[in-house]
Amino acid sequence: MGQASCPVPPGMPFCIGVGGAGCNALSRSRLEHAFVFEADASRTNVGKHASLTKSEVSICSSPSVEIVARSAPRSVADLAAEMKGRPAVFILAGLGGMTGSYVSPIVSHLVRKSSRFVVAIVCSPFSVEGQGRRQHCMEGLKRLRQQADLTIVFDNDVLAREVPNLPLRRAFSLMDEFMNALPNDAGMVAADKWVEEAKKISSSSTTCAAALGLGAGSEASERAVRDALRSPWLQGGANSYRRGLMVISGPSEAKQIALDTAATEAPDLKLTALLRPGDYGECRASILLGK
Repeated sequence: MGQASCPVPPGMPFCIGVGGAGCNALSRSRLEHAFVFEADASRTNVGKHASLTKSEVSICSSPSVEIVARSAPRSVADLAAEMKGRPAVFILAGLGGMTGSYVSPIVSHLVRKSSRFVVAIVCSPFSVEGQGRRQHCMEGLKRLRQQADLTIVFDNDVLAREVPNLPLRRAFSLMDEFMNALPNDAGMVAADKWVEEAKKISSSSTTCAAALGLGAGSEASERAVRDALRSPWLQGGANSYRRGLMVISGPSEAKQIALDTAATEAPDLKLTALLRPGDYGECRASILLGK
């Protein structure tokens, strides 16, 4: 796992991958990024992580948690301090294991002191992985929601249900693509505008969700928007959400096409659209929704 293929200036969003799943997801990141992992899992005091309270989080940047980078390893606290001035920091993690479940809330807490907006994007374990991992997931998610400004959850069971015959490696690759949709698009448009609209959604909503749509051909924009709004990760359907932010790629007219298509698909949804320049004939639409 190397550096991001398209690093961006310090004033742009930043991505942090926590644990195995989070670090693997960064293979799809177009943002400047860093990895957080357990330096020596065999020596990790699991009980200490499992018993963390909100008040202890601020002092728990354990030496066993390091940043993997080209330079010498840094502590999570050092990395968090470097996030000052970033419009947004995205934390990617898989919940269920010890690192993703219990270290990502610590990272989020520390980063939140410096960044203006912290977004946690996580995936939950497959049911077949067992009740133990599910319990770690739920506890980690509870803590993460207390520390991040916005938390998005992708359920692996939804992926298994929608494409049951998909090879596991391909399933993981798809999940990486979904988890990176919001961060990558936030880095390809006016980041401050994306953060401004995302804050409005998170502050006025109790539940938030995200989806990615793809389209090609003569009606690429319409297909991408419909694909995103019909995503199985949008519980209750897109029309059950009150407010949304969409980044759509394509020619200049794609933005208005997105708004018109969304008005038909989800008439009760108040949608803001941002344009990411793209090629004719293909289109992608990432969407953040709140209710």
